[in-house]
Amino acid sequence: MRGRSPGSWYLGLAVGIFPLLLAGFAASALANRLAFVGWGLAGAAAYGAVHRYAWGAGWAPALHAAVLLACAGGAAFALGLLVERHREPLELGIRALLPALDASRWARPANGYVAGGALLAVAGGFAVAGRAGRRGRAGRAP
Repeated sequence: MRGRSPGSWYLGLAVGIFPLLLAGFAASALANRLAFVGWGLAGAAAYGAVHRYAWGAGWAPALHAAVLLACAGGAAFALGLLVERHREPLELGIRALLPALDASRWARPANGYVAGGALLAVAGGFAVAGRAGRRGRAGRAP
């Protein structure tokens, strides 16, 4: 945690963990399936562990962000797999609690797959940008 404020540690943790937990608990309530809670807890635990390791190792911010985005992308892809398996109860829950929404649009496995792919693409961009920035500094004379 060299030279970084504790506030940025907690902010980075909250930004990753709370959306995963909120999505997991909300989907679990809508679909009446504990699998979504497990997904949220597993995703939050993985995000927290990766964040702690990267923070303690003093990784460059771009690499840190890339790995965290890749973790979130994997969680989004796993959510797509869960939605594929439990689509019908999820659609029924959405129709019951939010009748104004088109349930078939919100309960598509492709949503998780596309979100996961987009997060992985952004993570790759951060990794390339961080690597290019590091290479540029290393080549300069002191």
